[in-house]
Amino acid sequence: MSLINRLTLFRPIMSVSAQRMTFATSSVAFEFHVLSKAQRKIRSETKKKQNRARQLAKLDALEKVDPVLGRADNPFITRIRAEVTEKDVLGKGYDFEEVEKLIYGINQARLSKLENDYVRSVSNSQTETIKEVVIRVLSMRNSNNQDRKNLAVAFARKEFERFPGDTGSSEVQAAVQTLKLYFLMDHIRQNPKDLDKIRNARMLAQQRQRILRYLKRDDPQRYFWAIRKLGLTDEAVHMEFNFDKRYMQEYEIWPGRVLVKESKKQIEEKRRERRKAKKAMRLAIIQDGVGESASKTV
Repeated sequence: MSLINRLTLFRPIMSVSAQRMTFATSSVAFEFHVLSKAQRKIRSETKKKQNRARQLAKLDALEKVDPVLGRADNPFITRIRAEVTEKDVLGKGYDFEEVEKLIYGINQARLSKLENDYVRSVSNSQTETIKEVVIRVLSMRNSNNQDRKNLAVAFARKEFERFPGDTGSSEVQAAVQTLKLYFLMDHIRQNPKDLDKIRNARMLAQQRQRILRYLKRDDPQRYFWAIRKLGLTDEAVHMEFNFDKRYMQEYEIWPGRVLVKESKKQIEEKRRERRKAKKAMRLAIIQDGVGESASKTV
């Protein structure tokens, strides 16, 4: 027997525990490989959503949006503000069916006490007149500003609620505060010297920022849905905001009024920043379109 063969006879044999450890490690690696393969599609979809959210956040940062009122052409706000001034919408919590039933019941009670057909016909015509007057009085078109604000808040709460009667969700509170801010800003535009309302608007805007930041930590998907619907951006939520003269001049709260004088250098610098922002936005949109087309081809 050769020397090498003799030495191999005395090679230490691997212990049973070491063999078990090797087998366990290999089984874990195999299990991890199987799980990652099964979840590959889910992970890729999640990554796409995260990338899309980051792209939207970048676009929002480049877009100039009012940190108090949001985008000027926001469909949700436009629709709500139009609904609360419709003549067919009744205030005080009433609707047409309730008013018609009430007037019909009163009319029937009166007719039951009358025996003359002519008097009954006159009573019916009077009832129609009464109904028109009541509807005209209750119409939101003839209501005051407080009633319109209450109805707008009720509409917003109903549209953002997670379940019927929900008043505590972060997105519901943010929607209610947004509608209140719109009515506050209408008052401030008409009353520039009302410092109490200006202070209330600043505090309400900052409170909404805190609520939306909490919502982003708690439920990012719900957060981005809410700020999109409210016409806000991620930048507007996280920026350091002061309801000062510079803000009022930049977003033309009182058009034509010069509140803060700027030097020629500052004006030219703002123009350069706007040009850079527009160029970056166009590039981001182009890259986004190229990325989507490439993913579809793959």
